[in-house]
Amino acid sequence: MGMTKKQVNKMIVSENIWLAIPNCLASSIIGPSLAYIAIKLFEKFGMNYMEFKLPILAIVAYLLISILIPTIIAISCIKIFNQESIVDRLREN
Repeated sequence: MGMTKKQVNKMIVSENIWLAIPNCLASSIIGPSLAYIAIKLFEKFGMNYMEFKLPILAIVAYLLISILIPTIIAISCIKIFNQESIVDRLREN
């Protein structure tokens, strides 16, 4: 209430992006770090055949997908919600 449709739309998209960013950072930093630690641990037990290679292309693709999918979903929801006024939606609940 008290916001224009443009402000609500911008808020919904930005909230989705701000929720995706910590997930992206955690998974692109913690995941490869744990894999590197695991491989180094395996080497101590004689499994020297494993080699760690940072999958940069896969990480970049994951980051793009993790931000684009929530944004696409948010935009789809906005289009659905804009078919009915906010007041009418609040009355239904």
